[in-house]
Amino acid sequence: MPWPDSFDNYFPCPDFGIEAWPGNLEQYFEAGAIKGEKAMKKYLTVIEKAGKNYSAYIPDIPGCVATGKTPEEVRQTIKDALDFHLEGLAEEGLKAPKASAQAEYIAV
Repeated sequence: MPWPDSFDNYFPCPDFGIEAWPGNLEQYFEAGAIKGEKAMKKYLTVIEKAGKNYSAYIPDIPGCVATGKTPEEVRQTIKDALDFHLEGLAEEGLKAPKASAQAEYIAV
């Protein structure tokens, strides 16, 4: 079952390690899905057609790039690259960059 974008009411969520979920899924992700579980972060990923392949990069993570023969393959390779990058930062005692990039289509 997919999660809705927001909830209008507060309700207790002791299983999620937070007392109330004030209609904001970002708090859910920041708190972690379940107590003791790593908090989920979402980063904007740009996927582009590059000749006969596809390329992807994450604007908030400089140097985190990937390629693939199909959009599906590049989605997996960029996820693997991101996981690897974030694990490396954690091993060095560094925090993951804050996800702040935004995207928007503009009609012309």
